[in-house]
Amino acid sequence: MQGTADTLQIPEEVSKVLERLAIRLKDAGIDIKELALSLIPSGGQSPVQLLALAARSGDGQVPLASFGRGSQQIAMVTLATAEVHDAPIAVIDEIESGLEPYRQRAMVALVRGLVASDGQAFMTTHSPAVLARLGKGEAWVLRRHEEHSIGPIRGELERLMHLDPEALLSRLPIVCEGATEVGLVDFMLETLGGADPSAFGIHLIDAGGHDHALELLEALAGDGYHTCGLVDNERFSSGKRAALATAPLIRLYMAPGGRCLECAVANAIPLNAMEALTELPGTAGPFLKVVDRLQAISTRLGKQSRASLPDLVASFGEGRVRDAVGEAATTGEWFKSLDAGRQLGEFAHTNLESNHEFLTTFRDLVTWAMERVRSAHPEH
Repeated sequence: MQGTADTLQIPEEVSKVLERLAIRLKDAGIDIKELALSLIPSGGQSPVQLLALAARSGDGQVPLASFGRGSQQIAMVTLATAEVHDAPIAVIDEIESGLEPYRQRAMVALVRGLVASDGQAFMTTHSPAVLARLGKGEAWVLRRHEEHSIGPIRGELERLMHLDPEALLSRLPIVCEGATEVGLVDFMLETLGGADPSAFGIHLIDAGGHDHALELLEALAGDGYHTCGLVDNERFSSGKRAALATAPLIRLYMAPGGRCLECAVANAIPLNAMEALTELPGTAGPFLKVVDRLQAISTRLGKQSRASLPDLVASFGEGRVRDAVGEAATTGEWFKSLDAGRQLGEFAHTNLESNHEFLTTFRDLVTWAMERVRSAHPEH
């Protein structure tokens, strides 16, 4: 078979095509030196069916069909369109198949170059890397409601697609006001739900602020997504929060007992646990200076000191000190990160009775979310 392959006489015009294809494959990231037509042994096939493309080097040859799955995917797209002119149409199912994220992005660029300005490409994907690479108007989503429909991703969701593309591929996006909320909800889902939430298609979105969280919730529900949100109970935007709370596709939560998550924890935990709250590493890590936190608490009480919490309670009363601790904890040095949010969730879970309103609120969130993703017939 090898001897016969070595004696194949390839017409000159075919050789030129092979040279052009080899250059295109190299440009696409396929590591080959020379492309050749060769006879590839395979049981049960006729000799005509044995002719195939192979990468040839001084050490021998490897059929393109024996390359890795990702390289095959790139080769398939390159070869399928390499000799097509005018206005090619490419249809590619799961373009990311077998490719690392950086090669998925390269594949999108490759397809754009192949179809140029006159062609069209229709691709399906479940890849965040591919979604994030698509431009304005290029991403469309198949929606499964009573009637199936397909339409473009626009507006706020298109911006979300570039910032956090996995959100649009999840079964249940949960919009969290910030990193602290993401960390706390992640902890509660694992602890109260008994499972890794991401394994069930739950994705936590860091909205980066109150107003943006509300906009995302509105956009997701408006596009037919069932979604859940955890936001602060701020004095502003109360009307919009009330409207979203009654929307049929939205489940909206706010930590009870304070205007924000940190304030709710400070008002919920027993007084004897308050000092331990100020000693949580949070974002400060091993460089935490508790005295600086005590200074911040005192400042919110209108006093410049580093007095201990018992002394502050004796001077200002328990209620005012709890409020001051909560407000001080909203600063970036305390809990404004995912890991610090998990610390805050673990602290609340450890120091509160299981029937406390704070924990029952999050237990309800977890129960609803897990029931939603375990449903046999998701609506989106």
